Amino acid sequence: MEKSRVDGKLGKQHAELHPIPVSDVWKQVGIDLIGPLKTSKQGNSYIATMTDYFSKWPEAQAIPNKSAKCVSDFLFKMILRYRCMDIVISDQGREFVNQVNNELFARTGVDHCITSVYHPQTNGLTERFNQTLVNAIVRIINEDQDNWEDNLDSILFCYRSSKNNSTNFSPFFLMYGREPKLPIELAVEGSPRCDNQDSTQVSLDTKVEQLLKLKKSVHDLAMENIRKAQDRQKRNYDKKHDSTKLLKVGNLVLVKNMHNLDRKGWKMDTRWLRPYMITAHIGKGRYKLLSQESGKHLAKMINSSRLKKYIRRNPDEKSTETQTKEKIIIPDVPKEDTRADQNNNKWIKALGLKKSDRIDILKKRMLNDRIVNGAQKLSKKKFALVGGLQDPLLSQISFDRCTSKGVQIHNTGKIYWITSSSIGGQPVSVYDSLYDDLTESSEKQLAQCYHNCINQAGQLHIEMASFQKQKGSTDCGLFAIASAYELGSGNIHFNY
Repeated sequence: MEKSRVDGKLGKQHAELHPIPVSDVWKQVGIDLIGPLKTSKQGNSYIATMTDYFSKWPEAQAIPNKSAKCVSDFLFKMILRYRCMDIVISDQGREFVNQVNNELFARTGVDHCITSVYHPQTNGLTERFNQTLVNAIVRIINEDQDNWEDNLDSILFCYRSSKNNSTNFSPFFLMYGREPKLPIELAVEGSPRCDNQDSTQVSLDTKVEQLLKLKKSVHDLAMENIRKAQDRQKRNYDKKHDSTKLLKVGNLVLVKNMHNLDRKGWKMDTRWLRPYMITAHIGKGRYKLLSQESGKHLAKMINSSRLKKYIRRNPDEKSTETQTKEKIIIPDVPKEDTRADQNNNKWIKALGLKKSDRIDILKKRMLNDRIVNGAQKLSKKKFALVGGLQDPLLSQISFDRCTSKGVQIHNTGKIYWITSSSIGGQPVSVYDSLYDDLTESSEKQLAQCYHNCINQAGQLHIEMASFQKQKGSTDCGLFAIASAYELGSGNIHFNY
């Protein structure tokens, strides 16, 4: 047995590190937002940040909200202050990807580069500066937490005047060709002298010539330092991530669910979304995915860090789906079998079964809700001491709590059945004849059934039992009934 996607290790896929090439000051920048924060005295709740990829020069401005207008105003202010950038990197947030910013980028000739969804590492320089900025604010903020805006300029000055590990120069020096004069230097040297006009003019001409020579040598040296730093970082990163294990086109993968990480109670939500097929590798660890349930491609590219290879527990037992790689289609009950006289349509009244159900069983069609529920009622009568065995119909939205020894058939919400059991103790075992992961509906049902098994941390430990996989695409109900019967009989180690 192995732990399911609810409690298992992530086992992430990691692409090789791809350093972003840089060539000059303020040609390529990253933009991001911090917030919402406690509203400042000036009425602002967010911080818009921008970082130059060459000099590492940061900008930060407090804004009231993260509307497209506020972000666009900040972008335009930076363009007026420095220059039109060649490339602006941002995430896919609506505050960055909108008509207002698109028009601004088009008019200023800026290429807007958007990172993969839920993969902020692509804009790593800005993300790292944001961490530094937040850490600095936390250290100097007052008890009311509303003076953070008053300290932004002081924090920026300290960052700009400090030597960067990648360039070996301060951002200030790479921007202006000189180091800033600090207040402590004035205290040591005394008041600065004012030279006469003639000597100033001579000094200015000489200074310009010196600065032009210095600019080229410093630029080349900074480029070399950045290249060496990126090579070193890439080597260290790639040592820990084996590129031979990268995903390939045609692989089935699970996608990490990022939508509810900040929502209360998210721990019982689906951690990994059902299998997708990789149809294209866009490059730099980004993939195009096809849903195996809807047959449609995802609108956005997914980074490999959110993907986990989908592997069947019994690879030697190839199902029809594995052999043909076709989408499984669940057939509906034929209409002609359900046209019996409404007054004479009962087959086994005590089990709620109709004559059409008998036809389905005889013709070995897919078992429907009523048949599975009828079989579970028989099991409940035979195994009176076993808890659970409640109605698994699609309309069922609430389960009573099982005892320490319970068995339950679940409808996952897509006319598909699985069986769970707490007979063997914790963790709760799940018997699935087709998939190796859980839907959101089945996880919620498990939490209701086995509430008594939830630990103090609010987590329910679940394991996917080593269970024979079905050959066809319509046998899940039969497997669920059979496994429930075996478990009720006290046999927790069975196979077919």
